[in-house]
Amino acid sequence: MDGLDDQMKRMKIQMDELTRSKDELTQLRNRLSQENTDLQRQVHEYEVQLDAFTKNKSQAQQKLESTQTKLEEEIRVRDLRVCRPTYCIYSCSAARFLYTASVRRAFPCCFQVRSSLTRVCV
Repeated sequence: MDGLDDQMKRMKIQMDELTRSKDELTQLRNRLSQENTDLQRQVHEYEVQLDAFTKNKSQAQQKLESTQTKLEEEIRVRDLRVCRPTYCIYSCSAARFLYTASVRRAFPCCFQVRSSLTRVCV
């Protein structure tokens, strides 16, 4: 009988150890599950932020390209105005004459005009 009692005590100790190990593993699994949930939430938040940043970057890139296109167009128009001769017709009741603005290398609208003259640029 002593052999059976000893065997039962050992089995009971083993059962207690297994139960303790099972409880520890269950707690670890619950903790890891909670951490996994938290990390998944963080990943989702980062993905949302990344999408917003990507969208903002795309909008900024489009705005930059649009601004560059407008600037290039303004430079092209300005260069055309400066490089080609521009003729301004000044008229008054007494006389009409032709004036070449490119001689002064300025825009036609930059000329000082006497108040008695009316300027029309062509």
